[in-house]
Amino acid sequence: MLAAELLAAKWGIRREHLDAYTVRSHQRASEVAAAGEFEPEIVPITVASDGLLRQVLHDEAIDIDLTTARLRTLGPTVLDPVVARQHPEISCSITVGNSARRVAGASALLLMNEHHAARLGVRPRAYFCGFSVARPDPALPLAAPLQATKQILADRQMSVGQLDHVEVDEEFACVPLAWTAEFPVSPDLFNPRGGALALGIPRACGGLRQITTMLNALEATGGRFGLQTMSADAGGAYACLIECR
Repeated sequence: MLAAELLAAKWGIRREHLDAYTVRSHQRASEVAAAGEFEPEIVPITVASDGLLRQVLHDEAIDIDLTTARLRTLGPTVLDPVVARQHPEISCSITVGNSARRVAGASALLLMNEHHAARLGVRPRAYFCGFSVARPDPALPLAAPLQATKQILADRQMSVGQLDHVEVDEEFACVPLAWTAEFPVSPDLFNPRGGALALGIPRACGGLRQITTMLNALEATGGRFGLQTMSADAGGAYACLIECR
């Protein structure tokens, strides 16, 4: 949580910004869910509950009634006076409300070269056309997705203006807010279907979930390029670029 506080302090992101962005994530995800637009990326599973079998067809983490007023009632996660003295720049604005929860889930993605796809008669839904890894700054580890984004755009000689969809991990609300401060993009193209703040982070497959959501959105809107970035468990971050043709 300290890493998130340091990132928020660096970019001047206040508590009200974090909470407002969190509500936005839930609202966008709930709108997409209500329209049935998450259905193509969800594999229904049958579970036993109270002695009965039922199908799970919808994401259960989205809070359609979330408000900033409710979020304001939550206390900060960093209250240690020693930490506060060591880092006077932090404002203790990170809460469990503007941080993503851990959820259960699994994802699968099929990746192959174009020749093999043709041999199997498989039509590619998108092309994987770029990848970058950024090493973490020990003083500001959660800024790594920003560096990974800069690297991949430079490698591909592209600008953010050429992107039709952007997925930035929402482990903490300050991460996407810092990203948009560095890379101004249309709000309609940036995490337009909500993110981990609303959907949660399924362990070890949050990135695949993001790519799946991005791919479906690109197909639905006729977009071409999509960029996805998130922090890695081992430190640092990565970014990947896909293209729909």
